[in-house]
Amino acid sequence: MRKAPSPAIPSICPAAVLYKLKGKLKGPDNSTRDYVVHVKKGQTLSVALDADKFSWTYFDLVRQESDEALFVGETHDGKAWQQQIQDGGKYIIRIYLDRAVALRGESSRYTLSISAS
Repeated sequence: MRKAPSPAIPSICPAAVLYKLKGKLKGPDNSTRDYVVHVKKGQTLSVALDADKFSWTYFDLVRQESDEALFVGETHDGKAWQQQIQDGGKYIIRIYLDRAVALRGESSRYTLSISAS
């Protein structure tokens, strides 16, 4: 599956900042989208996903320099994650459709909320 280009989100500064990003995923060719956010050490990062096709739209959170996911949406109940960041740096938020749904050509509109404080 082909991914859309990764939009870069500006560095999140020490004060609480909230980004609300809206988009649409459509399988099979545009079934994932990556967002890259830079978070400083010690900040609490919060990510929430709302989607019109809630049951088949997920997000994962991975530190860019690592293969280890901090959050895997398909394996957790709910669509939100929050944690204090121990290692500052770039983090990838990947929004995606369930594979079977993407292969059927289904779509989902979403709103991704990102904040850090």
